[in-house]
Amino acid sequence: SLSFVVEDFKLLEILRVDGNKITNVPPEIGDLLRLVEFSAAGNRITSVTSFLSRCEFLQVLNLAYNPDLYALPQDLRYCTYLRYIDVGETQIKAVPDWANDLRDLEYFVLQGEADD
Repeated sequence: SLSFVVEDFKLLEILRVDGNKITNVPPEIGDLLRLVEFSAAGNRITSVTSFLSRCEFLQVLNLAYNPDLYALPQDLRYCTYLRYIDVGETQIKAVPDWANDLRDLEYFVLQGEADD
């Protein structure tokens, strides 16, 4: 669960919870207003809350290796500082249309290197 992180670490800028058994990104993550990097690769995430868009300074989003993740919330278009999104080895197979609104976006990873 990520709830304890949000309650205890409101000023957190980097949150890496790779390789756990997390199944979702809770709405409370939107309370981490200074979050710049969120990495939850190698978990069991099936959904990502639209409240993540409240992290307006978010630059790095890594959700790779979550095989049951099918979509990202459209509200991520409001994270205008996003530079890197990795959803390789998920069920997401195309760059969403809203990604065109992210002027700083440099990388959107859909597959692992072997599939490039």
